[in-house]
Amino acid sequence: MRTKEIIRSIKRGVIASFGLSFLYGILILLTMPNFQEALAVTAEVWYLLIAIIISFGAQFGLWFYVRAIRRQTSGALPGVSGTTSSVSMLACCAHHLVDLLPLWGLSGAALFLGQYQRPLLGISLAINLLSIAYLLYVVAKK
Repeated sequence: MRTKEIIRSIKRGVIASFGLSFLYGILILLTMPNFQEALAVTAEVWYLLIAIIISFGAQFGLWFYVRAIRRQTSGALPGVSGTTSSVSMLACCAHHLVDLLPLWGLSGAALFLGQYQRPLLGISLAINLLSIAYLLYVVAKK
């Protein structure tokens, strides 16, 4: 039964990674004046984006795996904080608010926050990695 849950969780993680990639692509295309500029912006931080996408998928899959184990063992595992996952998922995508600010008439805020894109992405990645470490700790305590 565990093998089935592992495979199902991996599939969910892969789907989540593709979903985040798709969401990023749509968002960046909608907020950039042309395709070339969207590619240029993505090329500047590609290494962080790939790391965030992979870590997001891993976190998503692990969360579903822990949830499945908890159901099978009648709560024998410590609960995984939904807050941890929610906060890291929000932080992962928070930098995209910068892309939307000009559409809301907040160009000054967009320019200010745009300067902090790399640190925001770095924080997002760090939160994802901490969440993954916590989820692995929970799985190891089974």
